[in-house]
Amino acid sequence: MRLIKSEAELDLLRAAGEVGTRAVTAAMETAVPGATEAEVAAAAISELVCAGGALYGLGLSSGPWAHTFSPSTPAAYSRRPLNAGDMMRLDFYGSVDGYLFDFGRSRVVGRSPTQEQQEILDAVRDSVHAGTKLLRPGETLDAVARRCEEVLGTSAYARCHGLPRTTMGGTWGHSLGLDWGSPWIESTSSTVISSGMCFAIERRIEAPGIGGANYENDVVVTDEGPEIVTPAPDRYGE
Repeated sequence: MRLIKSEAELDLLRAAGEVGTRAVTAAMETAVPGATEAEVAAAAISELVCAGGALYGLGLSSGPWAHTFSPSTPAAYSRRPLNAGDMMRLDFYGSVDGYLFDFGRSRVVGRSPTQEQQEILDAVRDSVHAGTKLLRPGETLDAVARRCEEVLGTSAYARCHGLPRTTMGGTWGHSLGLDWGSPWIESTSSTVISSGMCFAIERRIEAPGIGGANYENDVVVTDEGPEIVTPAPDRYGE
């Protein structure tokens, strides 16, 4: 749970990220018209468990519920069939040998996104990527958060709809290891980033009536800069 990990711990985080990447990719590839939310969730969980990992949690929503993290009615992992044009978002977290992965992806099911849907997908992805570039030794977490906010604020989505409501209390992520928590990636954090740290950096947009999306990566900080250990595809085919 220490902030700066040993090389052995970093290798375990990389291994966890590799398993998580396979699991999230399996879920996204299962998300086709006619498949159910339950089948999408099962694809991710099966990939994780078969690799020897343990499930920590899964937030899945789609269609008219895509703006929520994990709807209570109908229940998450429900038998609701996915329809062409639905937005679907997934936040998946688990562990391998005790070390966590925590990341997510989103997609439009069965066809190309509409302009509004694409703007949501672009806004979460581009703002997270912008912050990721600053996860390097010597930078500070408040600088990372400000950069994320800047890119989100200039996105096509924000220009049309205004800045989205904050999620996760306004933070852009957290430390990651045997658990997750502080230091948080937020504008009030003066934590100086060092090699050997690991962070999950993320953002979610909730847009009732349009949909919703999240984008998250796990990043190991090295002397050379950020190393994304969850390199799942940014986009998924129709």
